Amino acid sequence: MARRLLARRNKGSVVRAGLKSAWIIFGTIGLVLWIVAAIPPNSRAFCAGYWIHARVWVDVDEIRTWAAERSPSTDKYEPIDAEQWPESLRRVSVSGGVVTCDPKTLTVIFYEGGQYGHWGLTVAPPGSTPSDSVYTVRLEDGAWVWCE
Repeated sequence: MARRLLARRNKGSVVRAGLKSAWIIFGTIGLVLWIVAAIPPNSRAFCAGYWIHARVWVDVDEIRTWAAERSPSTDKYEPIDAEQWPESLRRVSVSGGVVTCDPKTLTVIFYEGGQYGHWGLTVAPPGSTPSDSVYTVRLEDGAWVWCE
């Protein structure tokens, strides 16, 4: 194509052809990227990324100690102020989130939400198993990250 356009020695048509080609190429790339960005991530991929984030920042023993030492609340669904959270929960928090603690089982649930779903971290006593209602990835015994 370039040889044919240059053979005519018409520089205006070379520029016009270049602009048309650029519009087609960059328009197609933009359309593909827009379609890919519009598809929400699946739970498995998101949970794997959050697992890596939690693996780096979460200290499960610190959270269990904090749950055992805090003054018990009568309601296991009562949110706890962020100033009272242990340091590792503050570090794992991406955009705030909510922490609840069940006073009977000392299970700490940290959850956040976004446009595509909800995700979080559960730290329960050792030997506890996660619920089958959400996709989970085991962090260590009695601790797991989850996505729904």
